[in-house]
Amino acid sequence: TPNRKVDRRALPGPDVTAGLEVYIAPRNDIEEKLVKIWSEVLGTGKEKIGIDDNFFQLGGHSLKATITAAKIYKELKVKLPLAEIFKTPTIRHLSGYIKGEERYEYLPVEAAEKRDYYVLSSQQKRLYILQQMEEDNISYNLPVVVRLEGELNKEKFDKVFMQLIARHESLRTSFGMMAEEPV
Repeated sequence: TPNRKVDRRALPGPDVTAGLEVYIAPRNDIEEKLVKIWSEVLGTGKEKIGIDDNFFQLGGHSLKATITAAKIYKELKVKLPLAEIFKTPTIRHLSGYIKGEERYEYLPVEAAEKRDYYVLSSQQKRLYILQQMEEDNISYNLPVVVRLEGELNKEKFDKVFMQLIARHESLRTSFGMMAEEPV
């Protein structure tokens, strides 16, 4: 690009057949499920993923590995450490690991009911107390200055800024006291 950055959209997609010598199909239910999960995460056809193919050579990376671990927990009920995908990046080896692991019930995170206020998490409470102890402390402020060139369309700027605030709840969060407890 003119800014000397890589245009990732212009790059070709990963060649899922690169370096593959022999396709070995899944041999059992766990391997079948892993192929399905990898196919969903990597955006490729199931027929292109063999049990000895490397997750990262097929286009995987750390974020996709995180999604894969979450899907394995949801579908196979195994809490797979993220590091395990890096250590054993083939379906054959992951399947062997999963067979020996304890099964857990998948418990989805439920959305909290809408309220006027919520009890603080332990991390929020810690930050609140630290701020109250030293009210002039600006350790958690992030000052930023941006130089804008050209004419500023104030209406458009305000609209986009309000959309940003609406999209990110943390930008609308404030703390107060309720029954002598921070909320």
